[in-house]
Amino acid sequence: MPVKSCAEHPPATGYSEARVLPLDERPWSESLRFRAFRIGLGLATAAVVFLADLLTAPDAAMGVPYVLVILISLRNSDGRLTYGLALLCTLLTLWGFHLSPEAPGVDPVAILTNRLAALLAIWSSAFIGIRLTTAVAQREAALKEIKILKGRLPICAHCKKIRDGQDDWVQLEDYLVDHSEAIFSHGICPSCVEEHFSDYQ
Repeated sequence: MPVKSCAEHPPATGYSEARVLPLDERPWSESLRFRAFRIGLGLATAAVVFLADLLTAPDAAMGVPYVLVILISLRNSDGRLTYGLALLCTLLTLWGFHLSPEAPGVDPVAILTNRLAALLAIWSSAFIGIRLTTAVAQREAALKEIKILKGRLPICAHCKKIRDGQDDWVQLEDYLVDHSEAIFSHGICPSCVEEHFSDYQ
């Protein structure tokens, strides 16, 4: 029975190397759990802010902390969750205004102004946050598509072939096509036409 060499059996390290995947590359069940966690955290935060709104004075701007719910929903959101929670926060803000007891000596205009400021903060943070999240996602997707050549390239001084990682010498065009997004279309420059094809002019 032949004995296998050590190279065929790498030594056991006692742990497996794990790589943290981006959300769009994670398994569907893990992505669903993460989304459910964000929904639960957003609802719990909304409930805490609503209770604090009921327990404070009616002229306090307690609707503004609903922005925390919007910020929780923005992480890798497609927009529907953020808009849904913004609508929920709007309803809770209006309901808190309806349930708040009338306090003597409190200006109703100040109460209404605070509620309108809260609604403005909720929806502006939702719109701006979704636009920013979308822009960041598009930028990350564009960066994944870009291939950049950098470092030192060993090139032949005579024939201009490039040595790749396998010690093979390949044409410059082939190397650039394999390692970048460049596509070549060949032609002849005027100086080469004059030097090599002057008889055909």
